[in-house]
Amino acid sequence: MTVITRTINFIRKAVKGEKGSVLRGPQLWNTCSNGYRFEAGGEGEEWKDVVLYNGNSYSCIKTHVKTADNYPGSAADLNNHYWRLGQSIELIIAHIILAQYQMVENLGVRTIEMKDKDGNVVFRAKDGDLTCKGGNFENITATGNFKSRNEKTWNEIEMNADKGYIVFRGPTSVNDDDWNLPGSDAEMTDLFKVKFETDGDTLSRIATMDLFGFGGRKRVNIDPEYGLRIYSDEGTDNESHLFLGKDWIDYSDGLGHVYHSDWNSLLKKIL
Repeated sequence: MTVITRTINFIRKAVKGEKGSVLRGPQLWNTCSNGYRFEAGGEGEEWKDVVLYNGNSYSCIKTHVKTADNYPGSAADLNNHYWRLGQSIELIIAHIILAQYQMVENLGVRTIEMKDKDGNVVFRAKDGDLTCKGGNFENITATGNFKSRNEKTWNEIEMNADKGYIVFRGPTSVNDDDWNLPGSDAEMTDLFKVKFETDGDTLSRIATMDLFGFGGRKRVNIDPEYGLRIYSDEGTDNESHLFLGKDWIDYSDGLGHVYHSDWNSLLKKIL
């Protein structure tokens, strides 16, 4: 008769495990008072304690209560096996610093966003753009162009390093009830502008300044070469202007009459 032998493996149904202990520390040995209970993380215990003593870390391997003479490395410790020597404090700190550095060094995200306590976004880095709505910046060196704008008042400042100008902008009119706000029919316009220009004869770099008002209908220009120029309704049929140079004066009344004189001739007539 043939005997057939088979091996049958019985797998016991898994039982859900109990919650493990949690690492507590490292704590300074000297800050724990006598009577403090150190736990080894055994069955039913909540904690696995680690302490720092004399420049080293020690892991609790036998639950016990602290006394004045059972510190790590003491006779009581050696006889009862309370503690196991771990790493030095310097090595622990080095590992922490290295871990933090690696976390930042290898950080690869598409968006970084920070919010204040009210949930408002105060910092966002996304798609190559950076938005920051608070904080202090010191010793900053910036390249490129800069623009700052208040969406409520329409006040705006732009610094353009590429083209060499600084301009202040604002609304052409303000609200009758609140002069800090733009009027209902207001448009954005330049109010003040400083720009760099080049003198064609000497190739000198010079700065000119423009002041604008009344929706751009009036402009005052200050130029180191040409002096002071005042325009009204510039670019229209009613344009009038007054030019005051170092050697001459030029005036147009907007009606087609232009008056030009050098200062010597004009002063002789007046005086």
